[in-house]
Order: sequence, then structure tokens, then C-alpha cells
Amino acid sequence: MRRVPEPRPVSEQWPYFWGGAVTNRLAWQLPSLADIVLAGLVPLSWGLGFAGTLAQLGVACSLLTDRATAVAGAVAGCAAVAAYALPLELNIVVAIAAALALGLLLDPGRETGSRAAAPLDDRT
Repeated sequence: MRRVPEPRPVSEQWPYFWGGAVTNRLAWQLPSLADIVLAGLVPLSWGLGFAGTLAQLGVACSLLTDRATAVAGAVAGCAAVAAYALPLELNIVVAIAAALALGLLLDPGRETGSRAAAPLDDRT
């Protein structure tokens, strides 16, 4: 359902536009300003690896849309910390495997009864 069903200028379109525009601008500018202000608190000895980790953490947090995803993310974090002593940074592989397994088990859209894929259409 569209908010404005007909594409013609109406006075109700301006508040709708400005509400979205201001919200988008604030959602972009406030974290940027917080980053600029708080960047001085991070010691230089932590290096760029820390900044990369924070950037990936921000992306990962934006992907947490439901409870199953949040639980899978928490399990991945716990598995990565628990397997930290593994060589060649294999703790990351363990974390991915644990999150994937739990995510598949908790996925609400997954049918539990059928394990076979849908048949392919072989008509050409």
C-alpha cells in the first residue's frame, strides 16, 4: 500500500519527505560525529586492526534482525573465544561452523520434515 497512491503534488508529501530525510541524515551524522569525538580515546598502539574489528562489529550488529540470528552471533563469539588457542586462527572457522549449525537449527523459516531439495525443472 502506498502512502501517496497517485503521483501528483500534494501538501502531505513534504512532511513525509522531510521526516525520512532528517531521520536518514541524523542516522548518518550522529555516529560519524561520535566517531570523530571518540577516536582520540583509542591509543595509537592498537593499530588499524582494532578499527577493522570495530567496523566489522558495526556491520554484524546491523544484521541482527531476529532472536535466532542474535543467538547464533553470541554462540559464534563464545566459540571463537573458547577456541582461541587453536593454531592458524582456526578459532574463526570454529566460530563460523558453530554459528552456521545453530542458525540452521533455529531458523524459523526452515522446514524440519523435508530434507530433499525441490526438483529441478529439466524442460528446455
